[in-house]
Amino acid sequence: PKLVAIPVAGLVEFLQWGQDYFSFDAATVSLSLSPWNFDVSLLDTWAVLSSGGTAVAAEAARLHDAAYLVRLLDEHRPTFVQVVPSTLDALINAAGSTTYPSVRNIVLTGGVVAQPARAAAANLFPEATFHNVYGATEVNDCLIETLTAQQFAGTEMLPLGVPIAGCEIYLDAGGDRQPLHEAAEATHGELLVRTPWMAEGYIHDGTITPLPVTADALYPMKDQALWANGQLMYQGRRDRMVKVRGQRVNLEELENAARRTGLVGMACAWLTGTTSGEELHMAYTAPDHGTAMTGLQLRMAMSATLPAFAMPNQLHAFAGPFPLNGNGKPDLPTIKSRVESE
Repeated sequence: PKLVAIPVAGLVEFLQWGQDYFSFDAATVSLSLSPWNFDVSLLDTWAVLSSGGTAVAAEAARLHDAAYLVRLLDEHRPTFVQVVPSTLDALINAAGSTTYPSVRNIVLTGGVVAQPARAAAANLFPEATFHNVYGATEVNDCLIETLTAQQFAGTEMLPLGVPIAGCEIYLDAGGDRQPLHEAAEATHGELLVRTPWMAEGYIHDGTITPLPVTADALYPMKDQALWANGQLMYQGRRDRMVKVRGQRVNLEELENAARRTGLVGMACAWLTGTTSGEELHMAYTAPDHGTAMTGLQLRMAMSATLPAFAMPNQLHAFAGPFPLNGNGKPDLPTIKSRVESE
């Protein structure tokens, strides 16, 4: 995936884990909603196929075509579906009040899903068990949280979960590195990971460039997490931390605060420099169930959880869904270009 080289032995071990954890067999029907060069395909396509199951591949250009998605669900009645948040939104919008009890496992990956969308997904797939997985292309899945539909719909925020068998997770709190199982209460730090299916490196011009790992072969995820109350909670990307008005602001936390209001569907934040200083911008889409709120209404709702210095200077209502990049995530350059042209 993405020109990252995975050793054969590691790949086999990952496929075996997927088969065992989700009980894949010849009766499994997976609806594959991501390109095959995306790392999630290792689970929803190749682990399923290697167990004798069936993978139904959706056309990448039609992942937001409501009629097309409904037809795939109706015709194939999948038992396994893995989605990124933007594709889950598309499925919810496409299905309406229809339910799909054939789906036994839903795997969420790629980011935070707002509670209203999770409640809608639990109604859409009433017989499913829901799984929140965490990882990266370089290390593949390494943490998993498994929940009932009721738990998935009701919890305010999804935990990152517990380490998958064989995976090692560490928290680096300012140079003080601790294994996750030994971390003290309320430890905050960067996640460092080692898995049995880590990539060897990046393929470029016919050669492999090794991964940028630590001296003890741990991969720095650049993700911040908090270990508290026996749960590991995602805190945002280290490389999305910006400084605004002398204060540190995590752009992901800003986006998550907007989604948690239930007033928007998706959110995408960025920082620009002006002659008078830095400005925070955030584009947002309408929620699944109606029309997007005005900027003032959204600002007031976000102020309940965000400090004043972290509030966006400019809010931009976006018509229709965000354009997505090849990884199924909001395409920031295109979003900024459309905002600037308005």
